[in-house]
Amino acid sequence: MLRFFRQFRQRLLSENRVSKYLLYAVGEIVLVVIGILIALQVNSWKEESELRKEERLLLANLRADFEVRREELLEFDTYYDLEIEAVGMLLPLFNSSEPLPGAKVLDSLLSYSENAYTFNNSFQLLDLLFNTGRIDLIANEQLKNHLLKWPFLVEETLEEQRYLMEIDIQLGYPVADQFIAQSDLSHYFTFRGYGSEKYTSKIKKDYSGLFRSSLYENYLSRRLQTIRIMKSDRLRLIRVSNEILTLIDSELTRLNAGG
Repeated sequence: MLRFFRQFRQRLLSENRVSKYLLYAVGEIVLVVIGILIALQVNSWKEESELRKEERLLLANLRADFEVRREELLEFDTYYDLEIEAVGMLLPLFNSSEPLPGAKVLDSLLSYSENAYTFNNSFQLLDLLFNTGRIDLIANEQLKNHLLKWPFLVEETLEEQRYLMEIDIQLGYPVADQFIAQSDLSHYFTFRGYGSEKYTSKIKKDYSGLFRSSLYENYLSRRLQTIRIMKSDRLRLIRVSNEILTLIDSELTRLNAGG
């Protein structure tokens, strides 16, 4: 083909047909430019296709991660309700003139009141996206904004989580250990089947002394307030995770449809 064009140009020049030669030269240049533009467009389409393929894989992985996070948050929220209820039943016992409930009831309530369900904040995929800038692969701005805000929302509940652990170690456990046997409580710990087998402890129990302790009453009050805040934070995380999953599903549907 190139040889044909070369021979055609030479014939026009030999025949001194300059005007037609110039017109032909312009046309040839236009064809070359069009060819280059088509090649660039094809290359652009290929790059765009690869980016959308990468985005689709990224969104699928994000969906799997957030599905796990949401289920974990829902699981924790159920147990937080039990903990709030247990502490709410224990606090009135400090000011009551009525006899204390039996040991089994108290051990069960105390077990739920002490449980701390820590949220796994490790999210390696999000960290990778932020650190490498691959977050920009996500075309949906609303989804991208939710993902960018997620670590800050998690940090709010982690602050309460750290405070809760601090008051447990420094106040709650040391006071409780003076009056009760932790082995009696762990038997009632049903979360994910982590509870231990019950055995007879030689520790002398003093439930009356426990419920005369102002330190333990203040500890439970602080714990109840903190758990309520954590529940509010987790409900917000659940709501945002639902929104993220909905947006991801919408984007996956669009990408799979070739949009």
